[in-house]
Amino acid sequence: MTAPYYSLRLPFRPAPPGELPFTEITFPYRPHLHQARAFARLCGDEPRSTLVATGTGSGKTECFLFPILDSCAAHVDELGVKAIIVYPMNALATDQARRFAQAIHADPKLRGKVTAGLFIGGDSDQSVEMKPDWLITSKSHQRDHR
Repeated sequence: MTAPYYSLRLPFRPAPPGELPFTEITFPYRPHLHQARAFARLCGDEPRSTLVATGTGSGKTECFLFPILDSCAAHVDELGVKAIIVYPMNALATDQARRFAQAIHADPKLRGKVTAGLFIGGDSDQSVEMKPDWLITSKSHQRDHR
């Protein structure tokens, strides 16, 4: 490989031990360094725009998912949409849906209190409730319960 390319191989550097900026949830494992840095930028009262560019399987989704879930848990008593995540392709959104559902289900502060939906084209599955590994997919239900 020649410049300006740079290759980053696994394993990703672990974050140093210490507190994470979450106030409501517990991150389920020791994060990679790039995840901890993203959490520091995205959590709290003044989140900052953040770009994360790392390799496949490095935990990019967790970089934004857990700050969003922490914020949702902090505002669980407030009705309404807390976040909208836009993906460029339905296949990518569908692929990520299971991870979102599992993260919500795994945390007692979120399970049964925070809901998430997958709003994409087509009418395949019309689920009106969250499951441990799947999101709400009924568009009419999502519109009526925003």
